[in-house]
Amino acid sequence: MHAALTRSPHAHAAVLGVDTAAALRSTGVVDVLVAADLPGQFWTGPVRADRPVLAAGVVRHVGEPVAAVLATDPASATRAAYAVGVAYRPLPEVSWFRGEEADPLHPDGNVVRTVHVRRGEWPKAAGTVVEGSYNTHGWVPRQERFGTDGAPAVPALIEAEPTDTGVRIAAPRRWHPEDRDQIAQCLNLIPRQVELRSTGSRDHSTDLGGPVLAALFARRHHRPVSLVVGPPTHGQGGGPFVVARYRHHVRPDGTLAAVSGEIEIEIGPYAGIGESLVAELCAVGVGPYRVPAVDLRVRALRSTTPPPLIEPGAAAAAVTFAVEAQLDRLADLLSYPQGREAARFVADRRAVRERNLLGLDEPFPTGQMPLEASPLPALLELLDAAPLPSMPDGGRDHAWGVGTGFGVVPFGTAEGFALPVTATVSHRAGTVSCPAAEGDESLEAAAVAVATRAFDVPMRFAATGEPAPGGSAATVGRAVTAAVEALTAPARERLGSQVGLSPALLRAAAGRLRSFDGVVDVPLAEALAGDPDPAEATYVPPDTEVLDGDGQGDAFAGFAYAAARAVLSLTARGEVEIVQLDVAADCGQVLDDVRARAAVDASVSTGVRLALPEATVRPDAVRLHLLDGPVPKGAAGVAAGAVAAALRSAHDAGAGGDAEVLPIPGVSWSSS
Repeated sequence: MHAALTRSPHAHAAVLGVDTAAALRSTGVVDVLVAADLPGQFWTGPVRADRPVLAAGVVRHVGEPVAAVLATDPASATRAAYAVGVAYRPLPEVSWFRGEEADPLHPDGNVVRTVHVRRGEWPKAAGTVVEGSYNTHGWVPRQERFGTDGAPAVPALIEAEPTDTGVRIAAPRRWHPEDRDQIAQCLNLIPRQVELRSTGSRDHSTDLGGPVLAALFARRHHRPVSLVVGPPTHGQGGGPFVVARYRHHVRPDGTLAAVSGEIEIEIGPYAGIGESLVAELCAVGVGPYRVPAVDLRVRALRSTTPPPLIEPGAAAAAVTFAVEAQLDRLADLLSYPQGREAARFVADRRAVRERNLLGLDEPFPTGQMPLEASPLPALLELLDAAPLPSMPDGGRDHAWGVGTGFGVVPFGTAEGFALPVTATVSHRAGTVSCPAAEGDESLEAAAVAVATRAFDVPMRFAATGEPAPGGSAATVGRAVTAAVEALTAPARERLGSQVGLSPALLRAAAGRLRSFDGVVDVPLAEALAGDPDPAEATYVPPDTEVLDGDGQGDAFAGFAYAAARAVLSLTARGEVEIVQLDVAADCGQVLDDVRARAAVDASVSTGVRLALPEATVRPDAVRLHLLDGPVPKGAAGVAAGAVAAALRSAHDAGAGGDAEVLPIPGVSWSSS
């Protein structure tokens, strides 16, 4: 069976009535659903449940679903969806930049969240001041969705089939901890009756309406149901609109004294992950730099544009672009006091960044400590080791540009939502299980990779049939590591007592049980013989907290970093070619090299499309360098900001554009 949706042609309108009679008479139609037919909860949302499964009373964006049709084939379902009659009364559109002044889209108003970060003592002397206003108003068309490979995305296929006790749903998305609970509430089921499976590719929408409707049809008619949502009529926007206004104060020696600013992000008519994005942008709002005094206001605002598809790291990338542009301007002013020169020097811009890098005991704007020395110097070493391409003189109608950008993004669950994750490992059976990874093939692969690294034997993932929330690369990796340590604990105790070493100094790796200095080195299978098997362990993530009234608090589990260096070839006609793009990423412990590189590559693609979507990319231009760390962090979105910033810096160095808008506007010049 196949389903299709009837969508609103209006950005904002009252729904006066829905007539399904003509659709029900259409050939092949089995059923039609409107909002009144939903058996359970009406609203969904990842943090705040304010998005309806089907609109009732009012539509708040173009493409919002008003009815759902079930038919025997896709063509019949689509025809019938257009046959549903909906009477509308248009209402004024709501622009995000009007904020509180606009007519409220919801009873709680149009401002989803505001946090004012205030920390440190403001300097008495202003020093050198650099100001800038940056935005993403020119980003991807709001009605077109892009995949992580940079090409227009294929439609997303949602499949639902009834089970003996409930329903099984498969979709190309990363299921979040609360998704199963919300879908169950919408279907009037209990969570254990809903089974969720990820089909690999990632749909970055937070909308649960499609899965709910497919599952409801499947249960009503006891048949498998397919629902395709995708461009151009699925009602999803592009990236979020972000505006960042900054004022950087710098001392004569080039160190930052203070930063004030305002960041506003438009999230469409529903809260989505807007509240989480506000916390994220508060934490990384001044980049990976030491800033003694910060005054930064961050807001998420509703509007009647379609809900954005927020790819991992995309919002932080827009802010990183602005912060790095400010650092470029600062370096230029310090290097050329009489004014900006046409020729830029990469070394000067890099020196300013290195001079201001955050130290181990220096906090982010939210007061959270990094808990690790900045990996950016090590990332820069990786970039330095990569040779630059030859850049021959192309005459007056050609220019080269080289630029560098740094970026930082938080990882893990935020603001008190951390959940313990349990894993079980069996060396004897060659299995690893972790309910928090279940149903997500990338997390299942990460769990297997950790155990395989330790045992050096083929391992497989064993599903428990009871998926649990809390899964991420960081939490799953650490839970499996803890299970490996629990399994090897008796052997480490015995061996340690024999040689006079603490068991904590012995580790399982590559099928061996080794001491830190390599003096003790025995086969793991031999050491484990006769010990209890399997073993279970639980990893409890660090406590996180909601930001307080001054935007202070340990809101995230940790931070991942990236550095990028771009080489651009530019012509007088405004043509741009990305000749070389070296990206060094700190993903923590690399559990699966292929998947880690794919995730970093996806974030690189996001950065390129954000900054220079029309640029030609030379074959093999992108070169990835991964910094392997002691603990897993995850690679989603890590490099997007650094890439966008590096491309802007290189474009500015070559063409002198000094861009404040994304994508970067083309710059042409006379060759005469």
